[in-house]
Formats: sequence, structure tokens, C-alpha cells
Amino acid sequence: MGASLQQILLRMFESLVLSSLLVGLTSACGATGGTNDYEIVQDPVFSMDLSPPVGWTYFPPPTAAGTAAMFFVGQSNDTVTAKMRADTEIQAAMIEAMVAAQLPVYNVQITNNYQPDDITNPAALTTGVAGPTYGKLEGGAITGIYTGTGMIIYTPYLKMVDVTIRNAQTTRYIGEKYTWNLVKNNFLQKMALNYNAKFTGDIKVNRF
Repeated sequence: MGASLQQILLRMFESLVLSSLLVGLTSACGATGGTNDYEIVQDPVFSMDLSPPVGWTYFPPPTAAGTAAMFFVGQSNDTVTAKMRADTEIQAAMIEAMVAAQLPVYNVQITNNYQPDDITNPAALTTGVAGPTYGKLEGGAITGIYTGTGMIIYTPYLKMVDVTIRNAQTTRYIGEKYTWNLVKNNFLQKMALNYNAKFTGDIKVNRF
């Protein structure tokens, strides 16, 4: 009878310990926004808000009157070139981020939905004219824009960009060797340092 009582007490103790662990794990998940850090994510989508590097924008053609377009140094000549530069730099930064996280990159496909805008350098203008979108250049990125005929006062210029990786999978968890969270942090750093992208808020990692 004594042995049976000990077994019952042991089982009760084990149940209490297990319950405490589950509560702790649930709280930890809630602290990270409800995502499961151990979840296997295949074909992830990295969603971000950024002020694009100047080279990801292009300057408009000369006006009908023949006046030269005002452009920023480093801007692309047209939308095709701007898009190509964005695609190339996003892919290079993501590949480097994955390699740094020791993730295999063979056969991965990296795509994005970024679309460039034509931005005009206001130069010495303090008042806008109808038509152009004027840009504010800071640290190699276009961070503000203004459209109108009044005094030029910039509003934040942010592009919502999704970067998708196909043919790759791993967990979110930061402590693991292969993690999308680590890739995310590496990508953000490389985009900022190598290409002057300016990010607002965190990059979110979701399933495709």
C-alpha cells in the first residue's frame, strides 16, 4: 500500500511539473507575437516596409519643353534598370544572409514584388510645380516625397515589399542552427550596410 501511495504522489508531482512547463512555453510564444518559434516554415515570405535605395528609383524624362530632368546621383535611367537593380541587390543580400546562417542555397529561387517609382530631385526648389514627385535623399535612400504646387514639405516614403524564397525550409527558432529569424536579421543588416535601404519596423516572416 505504501509503494502505491508513493507512485500516486510521484505521478501527481510529474503532472504538476509538466503543467508548469506547458504554461511557460505558452507564455513564451505569446511574448513573440503568437508565432511558433519551432515551426518548420517552407517557402517563407519576408514582409517589410522600407525607404528604397536611390538606385531603385528612376528620374523622369525631360519635359515637353525640353528642359533637363533633375535627377539624383546614383538614380537609374528608367524603370527597367531600377527594377533590375532592386532584384539583383535583394537577391544578393538574401543569398549572403542564408549563407551566413549556414543554410543551403542550391536551387533556391528568390523573388520580390518591388516596383520602382520615378522621383525628381528638387535641387534648390522650395516650392513644387505640378506633375513631378520630389524626393528627399538621406544616407543613400529616398526617405521622403512631396507632390504638389505648394511649399515642399516631405512625407515619409515607404514601400511595402515582400521577398519570397522557394525551395527552402527551416525553423523560426533563434537558438537553432538553421533559422529564418537569423536569416531575417542578416538580410536586414546586409541591405542597410551594403545597399543603404532604410527599414521601418520589423521584418515579418510568414508562409507563402
